[in-house]
Amino acid sequence: EPFASGRSYFPPTVSEMVSDIRKPQGKAFWAFAFIAALLIFFSWYTTNLRNVYIGDDPQICGIAWISLRQYVPPLGMMLLSSVTTVPAAKASVTDQFCIYLHTTGAAMFFVGYMVCEAHAIGLGPFSGWIDKLRESRSGIRQRKFTIAGGAFFCMIFFVFQIALSLPLYDPGDLDEWGPLEGHQGVQLLDTAGGQVQAVKVCSYVSEVITGLFIISNLLVVWYHCEERHYDLPEELHQVRATAMFCERTRSGDDAADVS
Repeated sequence: EPFASGRSYFPPTVSEMVSDIRKPQGKAFWAFAFIAALLIFFSWYTTNLRNVYIGDDPQICGIAWISLRQYVPPLGMMLLSSVTTVPAAKASVTDQFCIYLHTTGAAMFFVGYMVCEAHAIGLGPFSGWIDKLRESRSGIRQRKFTIAGGAFFCMIFFVFQIALSLPLYDPGDLDEWGPLEGHQGVQLLDTAGGQVQAVKVCSYVSEVITGLFIISNLLVVWYHCEERHYDLPEELHQVRATAMFCERTRSGDDAADVS
């Protein structure tokens, strides 16, 4: 049955859209986000790519920046994909705790990644360690553009989220939540409209654009790294030499037994 407003419910965040792991969008988001986090973590790109590696001398609170970049963003992505959120109007005490965990994971991924990358390339308040990076000028420019764009839209997202929490709107434009016969707990009775719906759409779009800028930054890092041009040997000579040595040793032992 359609809502009285005649409009479908529009989530203010991607997290809310994929919050139900039983639905297709929830399953797909969890799968792709968790796989991406595993691949980023086990790639160890922070120490294997020379256009990312800045050494372990730069530290903050006694922790190397490359260690923060290695652990914080992928673990944050695992946390936000595994601990889903729910609309605030439906949240119980335990749901509120899950929302805090989910928000922490999102901050670890989005903010953590952008801050570490900004430090590495000397963007904004960071002096950076560009002299230790094996990176081209065009690569630096592109990486600065993608991180600056991601930071800008991330701040826009925060502004819209704060705006949604303030009592600035006509009560008739807000989502209407309450008990519904035949259902347990609080349910959505009518959807938002007017300015509230516009702010929710802007909030959602700004979060999506932030994610696209971070993905673009990762692709730029990969595109400009020297390591992707390496032509690996077609045969593992060391392994072959070890195998031949073992074979000769075994043959010598067999000959000694025969004699």
